[in-house]
Amino acid sequence: MSHARHRAEFEPRELSAILARYDLGAVHTVDRHLRGSRRSPKVIVVTDKGRFLLKRRAPGRDQTMRVAFSHDVQQFLAGHRFPMPRLIALKDGS
Repeated sequence: MSHARHRAEFEPRELSAILARYDLGAVHTVDRHLRGSRRSPKVIVVTDKGRFLLKRRAPGRDQTMRVAFSHDVQQFLAGHRFPMPRLIALKDGS
């Protein structure tokens, strides 16, 4: 497979460490989500508490200010009942 066609993926240890930071209940399944940017790994996680999309931003789109702005926009839209997925807080509330 050529480098240009390589799809970014989560390493099992990385995925486990990330999921441990959220209160999602018992994890039943984790499946790759192959839509969107190949540079941004995504998985669908099914747990006791629902179905969640976990993604890591692609390199170059992962700067702290850019992520914070995106989260602010998402929270604003959610606060105005815009139909969209909601952000989930970490166990520590952040």
